[in-house]
Amino acid sequence: MIADLFHIFLYLLLAAFFVSIIILYKMYSKLINKHRSLLVKHKVQLKSFETEMAEKNSFVKNQLEEIMVQNIEITESIIYARKIQKAILPPESVFEEHFKEFFIFFKPKQIVSGDFYWFAEKGNRIYVSVADCTGHGVPGAFMSLLGISFLNEIINKNDVIHASEILNLLRKHIIASLRQTGKAGGSKDGMDMSLCVIDKETSILEYAGAYNSVFVFRSQKREEEIDAENSNIKIETFENETLIHLKPDRMPVGFDYRSEGHHFSNQLLKLYENDNIYMFSDGYADQFGGDNNKKFSISRLKNLLFDIQDEKMYMQSEILEERLEHWQGKYSQIDDILLIGLKV
Repeated sequence: MIADLFHIFLYLLLAAFFVSIIILYKMYSKLINKHRSLLVKHKVQLKSFETEMAEKNSFVKNQLEEIMVQNIEITESIIYARKIQKAILPPESVFEEHFKEFFIFFKPKQIVSGDFYWFAEKGNRIYVSVADCTGHGVPGAFMSLLGISFLNEIINKNDVIHASEILNLLRKHIIASLRQTGKAGGSKDGMDMSLCVIDKETSILEYAGAYNSVFVFRSQKREEEIDAENSNIKIETFENETLIHLKPDRMPVGFDYRSEGHHFSNQLLKLYENDNIYMFSDGYADQFGGDNNKKFSISRLKNLLFDIQDEKMYMQSEILEERLEHWQGKYSQIDDILLIGLKV
């Protein structure tokens, strides 16, 4: 009897065990199917994500290629604009014709420049100017073309005109063409400029300046020929050299509410053989560099010019370029650079 009950209990226990195994298997199978379903779903999502990313990568790649093509086209256009700007600037031959020696140190910050130089001849007078337009690059280049066009127009329409009158007329043209009123949001573009008019018969130099000075170095003192009472003329001596600093008016060629009603002044200076004239924009003096990343400064430029007065003009240009490169070092060029030397 007891043996029978034991066998029955054993059978029931085995049955319960097999039932548990079956239940666990079904639960496991269900869990496996669920994970398999999630895995398939994730694979589908991953495939969709990969497709989307591939499409986005393709779009970005196409955009980059389009930008590169546009950049090449724009750069080529600006390079062509440089050829036009260079063609408008006076050829070196006109300086060779009228001066014993000369140099033109011209280093634009970008492909085209907001600095420009200009030359004209009419009758027994020659006109030389160095200008620095608002900005650099393409905007500055547009202003330079405007300035050159107006200067040519002014000279062509006037037989005898003083340096100060040229700047006054040029300012009127700039203000009118750019519709400058001084109102907020309006154009404030203009240019800083030095302008020299030299009478070939009398050797009298007329100078007018808008922020830009002119230096005249001579090897002999002729103070009797210089108006020492003129506050716009400063005389400095260094060993056997005399520097005549022709100082500009503190106003631009363009609209400036502080200079409304004011006119540019005209300064006269008798020139002598072997006088050296220097005209420049602020790019050289304002270049940062040196051990402490400071501006080169107008004072250093003045002293450098003093030091190289015994050199030929072409050598002066090379020294100026070497000194600038050494000063600039690892720092970037911050502005267009233009410096012209003329030996009378």
